Amino acid sequence: MITSAEYPLDPTIYLSGLLDPGRWAGGQYLLPKDFSPLAVYYNKRIFDQFGVAYPHEGWTWDEFLDTARALTRDTDADGSTDIWGVQLPGAWPTGFDYWSAAAGGRLVSPEGVGFLGYMDAPQNVTALQFYADLFHRHRVAPIPENLDPFAPDSTWFRDGEAAMWLFGRWPQAELLQDPDVEVGLIGVPAGEERANILLWSGFGITNVSPNKEAAWRFLRFYAGTEGAASWKNWGLPTVRSVAEEGGLFEDPIESVWISELDYLTPRSYIYQPLWSTTGDPVLRKLLEQAITDPEFDPISALYDATLEAQGLLTGGQ
Repeated sequence: MITSAEYPLDPTIYLSGLLDPGRWAGGQYLLPKDFSPLAVYYNKRIFDQFGVAYPHEGWTWDEFLDTARALTRDTDADGSTDIWGVQLPGAWPTGFDYWSAAAGGRLVSPEGVGFLGYMDAPQNVTALQFYADLFHRHRVAPIPENLDPFAPDSTWFRDGEAAMWLFGRWPQAELLQDPDVEVGLIGVPAGEERANILLWSGFGITNVSPNKEAAWRFLRFYAGTEGAASWKNWGLPTVRSVAEEGGLFEDPIESVWISELDYLTPRSYIYQPLWSTTGDPVLRKLLEQAITDPEFDPISALYDATLEAQGLLTGGQ
């Protein structure tokens, strides 16, 4: 990334962890535009209806499960669930980076050279089993017909039919206006470790730009303090001073997103540039199986998936 003495940029202006996804091989190639970690929305109205305590800071997977169980209800006694404990984001490989990290695992080697011994590690068996059990054993999460995490017809939480929703910040503005939801927000629960992941987009300059200096001046403005002051109207600002001046650190909702930046773990694509054509599609199929098959065996399924991902990696290099 080009810089200049005349137009410097202080990298310390950004919130914690937001520069990391734009780095590669020791260089900073992208500056942050907007971001979202994961968190758990909860509908205070449903919690209050059934006398269940709101989630607390630093809660665990066990507490998450206990809360989901307490809120899964057949309200008309017809044998069918009317209110689910939690809506989960389906077969989402990106989201599984969180479950893996919280279990103390990882999906690819630190050097990015392989999946064997990592994707099929016991920690990921634990994470996958826990995720599958939420659908089948404990039956606290509905199985969506469309397993896409962004499917527009997955509306249990929006419709007041699920008490919690593990997701990113994108639907927040609509939820705050939804008459069926009284929104609360809490960080994702901890497993063996407290972890979160970063969903992120950024700006950069192409190396074939005919005017790199002008491009840098624009990028410095657009991804800097002035630009963040404008972007805050559509998403979380990336610059700490803008977030502070906007009162986000004191806001009961927005402060959760910011505080979760303290628990970030690098996503798998950071280590393996071919992740989108190797680990990602394999993991998507694995999660689809975990969600739809009540007899799912995570040990054998993860081993087979790991071999497939390794084969795609070695065959594509």
